Amino acid sequence: MTVDSAMTITLRESDQMSRLITRGLRLAAELESKPARSSKVSPAAVPAESECPLEVPTLIQPQATVAGQTDWAEVWLQRGHHRFRLGDYAKASMNYDQALQHQPHLAAAHNGKGNVFYTQHCFEAARLAFCQALRLQPNCAYLHSNLGSALYWLSDLAGAVLAYRAAIQLQNHPVNAYYGLGVALHRQGKYQKAMMAYDQTTQINPRHADSHYGLGCLRYITGDHRGAVAAYRKAMQCNPYYTDIYLKMQLQGRR
Repeated sequence: MTVDSAMTITLRESDQMSRLITRGLRLAAELESKPARSSKVSPAAVPAESECPLEVPTLIQPQATVAGQTDWAEVWLQRGHHRFRLGDYAKASMNYDQALQHQPHLAAAHNGKGNVFYTQHCFEAARLAFCQALRLQPNCAYLHSNLGSALYWLSDLAGAVLAYRAAIQLQNHPVNAYYGLGVALHRQGKYQKAMMAYDQTTQINPRHADSHYGLGCLRYITGDHRGAVAAYRKAMQCNPYYTDIYLKMQLQGRR
């Protein structure tokens, strides 16, 4: 494994995603099934802005290994990362603590602790851990993006926007940061800027289903119902789960 490589964790909160997808695809089904009628749709079909899912924070690797100084710390760090990927958050946290005992200034271990807290919905503790990691490694785009996600869930939307923008300035094509920025701006009601951020995400990664979905939400809100349906279709093309939900809804609508 090379130094400075990053491992992105793609775990999701399935219940939150299901609610978001269901509402959006219900909108798409209604629009397509009634092309000749009014384009107005029940407000209940509008996805709640606060339900947009964020990417799970990213694990990072230490900047360098110094013989006799951080070797053992890195061993514990990698054990922590392994446990985190397995979903064993208690042991992951213990391993990160061991790494920090050997090397208190290991930003990657502080970030790992932040990831554990974030996954457990302890967002204030996650914020503190990410901030500590940033004090040690201020030019790491992933850390700024992780901090942005914690701030979002703490309802500090302005802080989240600043953190995501900092990540974007530090890294070329940071998908997570652009998407997080779109979600935060979306919730702030800055729809045009949010659409630009979502669109930038899809330019970097055309198969980023969540960003296509976010565009669909905002196109509906801004009155572009056909554009909303097109965006939902792209989301379904990128993620088979969207298609499965859509087909189930079509069957229910015919009963």
